[in-house]
Amino acid sequence: MVFYWLIVKSLNLYFILLIFNFLYKRMKKSIVLFFASLFFSFSYSQIWVSPITSGRPINTVYLGDKLSNEWYFQFEIGQSAWNKSEVGIGQNADGTTDWNWADAEYYADGAGSNKKVQRNIGDFQFTSTGNWYVVGRARAAETDAWAYTDEGDWTDETTLTVSDTEKACPYFNVLVLNGPTSPSATVYSKYQIDLNWTKSNDKDVMIVMRKTSSSASDSPVQGTSYNVGSVLGTGRVVYKGSSTSASIAGLDANTSYTFIFYSENNNYYSEENVTAAAKTLSEEWFNDYITLNETKYALKGSGLSLDEVNLGTISSLIINSASLQYSDITTAVAPRTGSAYYYAIQENGGSNVVNDVENILTQTSLGDYTYEGSTSTPTANLISSLTAGKSYILHVWAKSWNGEDGGDLWLTNNGNNYKVSFVKSVSTGINEPDSSLKLSGENGKITAYFEGTAKVELYSATGQLIRSVKVTNVFSEAVKTGIYLLRINGTTHKVIVK
Repeated sequence: MVFYWLIVKSLNLYFILLIFNFLYKRMKKSIVLFFASLFFSFSYSQIWVSPITSGRPINTVYLGDKLSNEWYFQFEIGQSAWNKSEVGIGQNADGTTDWNWADAEYYADGAGSNKKVQRNIGDFQFTSTGNWYVVGRARAAETDAWAYTDEGDWTDETTLTVSDTEKACPYFNVLVLNGPTSPSATVYSKYQIDLNWTKSNDKDVMIVMRKTSSSASDSPVQGTSYNVGSVLGTGRVVYKGSSTSASIAGLDANTSYTFIFYSENNNYYSEENVTAAAKTLSEEWFNDYITLNETKYALKGSGLSLDEVNLGTISSLIINSASLQYSDITTAVAPRTGSAYYYAIQENGGSNVVNDVENILTQTSLGDYTYEGSTSTPTANLISSLTAGKSYILHVWAKSWNGEDGGDLWLTNNGNNYKVSFVKSVSTGINEPDSSLKLSGENGKITAYFEGTAKVELYSATGQLIRSVKVTNVFSEAVKTGIYLLRINGTTHKVIVK
């Protein structure tokens, strides 16, 4: 087509030159030259172009993809010289808004006097979905309109048509990023949850974690780079990479976590809501109590602590019941199969007078890899055979097991055991106060008189702290009728309020 066009143009130009030569000999030179320049500027400056690169689509890619380092769009210009040539890429139909235009440089000769030009648009990134159109354009003079290569063949068309149904402008089809599939979250321990997933279209993955009890985390902003530890509202990034699994450690015990999985492609992200959730194991021991002389004490848990209790002078010591709650160590080992609590009695500062005694508990499952071992069978009076007037220490500890070597889990107060001191004496079972201490539970009020300053703690019979205060000489508190425990400078006394 260009060949025939060049022949026609050449013949036309030949006859036109003959006419101007004739006029030049018979008219003033200035007038002839003026009309000649005017004629050529209006009639022969429009340039012809033809695309070399084609494709509808050229390729199908994903949001965030980049072209290779060297990717050339090429077209041919139907003459040997021109004012400017460019290649642009964009989405807007006007060919201007948000389009990326840059010079197309000569790289080879074409047919006849034609020239081939190209632009390297390598490393260009697709930052939104839909069609991205690529087109060449050229103009013969600075004042000329651009001729575009969107016709698919030789043309001097000056109107750009951006469409996947009209004309022939090449384009890339950019797809949304699909999120990872088959996400799972599996508890491993009280501090760790293991994650697994399948990548979509072999794209990298970013995972955001939040506590399930908190509000939804923020979505990542397209085009923004995040690292592990980056905060998105209530969530934070805990993984970013190309693998299909991860172990998330350093978590809180007995806490539910939600994980949001995103496909990530050069700082662009999928928008699907792909999640998985799991709850960490509880502390190995929690909510662990024994009842001693009808008073509930905590080994681990809220309420009156068993550690360093001083019962004063007593004539009876009975462990009435026990309720211990505990968890598996990890899900990688066999589950708990049983538990027991133990006690021994020593002379104060001496050796055992009652050796280690094991009390097997009845175990039930509480769900979420947690269990309870309990008994309501009381012991005999533990001090019936002890010597009156002597000081002793009761040691208490516990253990759970799973039947495997190394599977025992001990509750020992950091290796010190839970210690209860007392003096054996013939008594009613209520601590015998020294001569300076007077207790009263009359008229709906607990009153204690003593000498000097003392730390006083008032508990209900179930071990719930009611009041803790430091006072001098007297303590008084209005309460309902019932049984209470009053600890004064570490010594516990039972008070009956009428």
